[in-house]
Amino acid sequence: MKLENFNSSINKNNDNTVQQNERHPNLYEHFLGISISELAGKKVLNIGSGRTGLLEKEMARKNIKVSTISPSFANEGISGKEMRDAYSKKPFLNKLRGKFKLKDYQLDINTIASKIQDGVPLNENSIDCILALYSVPLYLENDQEKENLISEIHRLLNENGKASLYPIPESQKKLFSDMLEKNSMKFSFLEIPEMGDIVYQDELSYRLEIFK
Repeated sequence: MKLENFNSSINKNNDNTVQQNERHPNLYEHFLGISISELAGKKVLNIGSGRTGLLEKEMARKNIKVSTISPSFANEGISGKEMRDAYSKKPFLNKLRGKFKLKDYQLDINTIASKIQDGVPLNENSIDCILALYSVPLYLENDQEKENLISEIHRLLNENGKASLYPIPESQKKLFSDMLEKNSMKFSFLEIPEMGDIVYQDELSYRLEIFK
C-alpha cells in the first residue's frame, strides 16, 4: 500500500466513525521496518498505542504477546482497565471479537497507563521487540527523558532483542548515539523522510534501530 493512500484506508473504523491519533500496522512496517508476521511468538512492547490501539488488537488476534504503554492516557489519569473497558464498548470491536471468537479479546493486551519517564513496570530482559512510532517527539520533552527511555530499552530487551524508533531528527543523532554508547548498545540510523521531516520542520529524520 502506498503511503499517500494510508489516510483513506485507516481513518475510519467499521462503524464509519473517524479515529483520531491512530497508528495503523502499515505505518509501523513503513517507518519502523517491522511487520506483524515477523513478531509471531515474540514478546512485544509498543510505546504509544494511539487512541484505539489498532496495532495491539491485530497482534492479539495473531496471538502475539503484546504490552502497550500509553503516556497520553497516563497524563489524563486514565488506568489500563478503563482503557480496556472503553475499547470493549465500541461496536466494531464487539464485531471483531465475534468474528475471531475471542471472548476476552481486549484482555490479551497488557495495557500500561504510564509516563515513559516513570519507567515501564515490566521485568528486565523480558522483551523481544520494542516499538516507538512518533513517541519520541510526542512524549519526551527533554534530554533526561530521552536518556530514561534508552535506559529502559536497555533494561527491558533480552539478549537478542531489538528496538525500533521513529522519527529521530538529524540534530539529535549525536545525543542518542552518546546515550546508546554509554549503555554499550549496538545501533544504526536509517534516513526516512516524509512524516518525520514534517514533525521536525523539514529537518532530516531517521529510524533508530537498537540492539542489546
